[in-house]
Amino acid sequence: MLYCFPRDYTDEKGNLFWSSPKRPPYVIDFDAEDEMHFMFIKSAVTILSSVFNLKVTESDQEIKDLAKNAKYTVASVKKKVIKTGDNDTTQEKGEDDEEKLHKLVKKILLS
Repeated sequence: MLYCFPRDYTDEKGNLFWSSPKRPPYVIDFDAEDEMHFMFIKSAVTILSSVFNLKVTESDQEIKDLAKNAKYTVASVKKKVIKTGDNDTTQEKGEDDEEKLHKLVKKILLS
C-alpha cells in the first residue's frame, strides 16, 4: 500500500489519502516480552495447533523463548500499480500469486 500511496500521497483534489479513518501501515519491532506481542504469538500457536490437530505441550515461557530465537525476515515492498477510483483508466499490474507459483514450479523442475 505504501508503494502506491506513500504517507504524503494526495488525490486529484489535493486530499491526503491517509486521513481518518484510514491509517498508514507501519512496521512494529517484535518484542516477545511485550504482552500484546506474546498474546498474538500464543493465539497464532493455538489456532494453528487446532487447524493441524496438534497438542501444544510448551509452556508460555517456552513459547516466549522460541519466539525470541525465531529467525524472520521483513516482507519486501511489492511494486504494484492499482486504480485509485472508478474513473481511473490505469492498467493494474503487479506480480500475482499465480505467477509466483508458476515461477516456483519452473524453478523446482529445472533443479
